[in-house]
Amino acid sequence: MSIIQSRRFIKKIALVGDSSVGKTSLIRRFVIDVFDDKYIATIGTKVSKRDIEYKSPDRTVFLTLMMWDILGQKEYKKMRTQGMSGAHGVVIVADLNRPDTVESAEGFWLPEVNESLGTAPLMIIGNKVDVAGKDSAAAKRLTGLGASIKMPVMLCSAKTGENVEAAFRTLGEMMISGEYAEKKGVL
Repeated sequence: MSIIQSRRFIKKIALVGDSSVGKTSLIRRFVIDVFDDKYIATIGTKVSKRDIEYKSPDRTVFLTLMMWDILGQKEYKKMRTQGMSGAHGVVIVADLNRPDTVESAEGFWLPEVNESLGTAPLMIIGNKVDVAGKDSAAAKRLTGLGASIKMPVMLCSAKTGENVEAAFRTLGEMMISGEYAEKKGVL
C-alpha cells in the first residue's frame, strides 16, 4: 500500500498592469466567480484569497493563493514596490483592446517586476479576449513577447471566465513545482 503525501503552501501573487486593464475583475472572477461591468479604481492594494487543490497519484498539494491587486498608476512606484515585496509569483495584465497597455506590459511592467523581484515565476494575461479576439494584433504581440522571454501568456476574459481558472492554476503550478517549491516557503 502506498502512502499519499500531502503538502500545504501559502503563496503571494501580485497582479500588476495599467489602470483599468481588469486586474480586479480577474481576481473577482477567480475567487467568487462574479463579473461586474462597473469600474472601481483600486486605491493602494487589495488582498483576496483562494484555496486550490492539486492531485497526482502519489501526492496532494493544497495551495492558498493570496492575490495582491496592486494599483496601476505608474507614478506610485514606492507603493507598488511595497505591494510586490515578497511575492512568490506575478501576473502582468494587459487589456487586449488597448494596445498601449500591451506596450506598457513589455516596456514598463516587465522591467519593474524584474527589478523588484528578480526570478519569481511570472505570467502575462491578455484580458478582454472576448471582445478583442485571439487573433488581434495585441494578442499576437503578447504571445510573441511571452515566446521571446519564455514566459506563459494566457488570453483571458474576466467577463466570460474564459481561461481565468487555467491562468491562476498554471501560475500556482509554477510556484509549487520542483526546485522552486523546495527553496521557498514550504509549510
